[in-house]
Amino acid sequence: MAFLEQCAPTVAPQTMASIVRTESAFRPHAIGYHITKDGKAYRLTNPPKNKDEAVSMAKWLLEHGYRFDAGAAQINSQHFERFGMTAETIFDPCTSIGAGGRILTEFYTGAVRRYGAGQEALKAAISAYQTGSYTRGYATGYVGRVTGYAGAPIPQAKAETPRATKKSAATATAAAPTAGHIRPEDAPTAIAW
Repeated sequence: MAFLEQCAPTVAPQTMASIVRTESAFRPHAIGYHITKDGKAYRLTNPPKNKDEAVSMAKWLLEHGYRFDAGAAQINSQHFERFGMTAETIFDPCTSIGAGGRILTEFYTGAVRRYGAGQEALKAAISAYQTGSYTRGYATGYVGRVTGYAGAPIPQAKAETPRATKKSAATATAAAPTAGHIRPEDAPTAIAW
């Protein structure tokens, strides 16, 4: 839990763990199976087996103009530049989880304006994390999958290199918004902490 708090300080650790479990099953070198380019969708049939394969595949996809999700929190490649990430850094668990926490917090802040603070806003933010919409994630079953993992055991994190993790956490912390925090004391009860 401390790892999740360090990497995504604006999100309750159990909430972030539920997102990461749903997105990648805690696999730091995951590349999403759904890849797009020029309005067409492609499926990844041979996922990377390790970090080197993941970095090589991500570089190729980026160089050829594809959009894809990568890393533990499955950050879409359209966000890499905004968060200062590259094909190499997205596969650092803390970097990916930190970016995921920032994205979820942004959606939560917007959802609070629409729904008020609480469970409805959190679920809307979870929906938007997957779909970009406060409501479509219900229809896809994503919100149910994420909230279904509430209270599930969180695996022990294994940072790849302490320096990378510390740097990534510092970046995530420095850029974290100060409003709209999703912390245990503020969070609704459906996602247990």
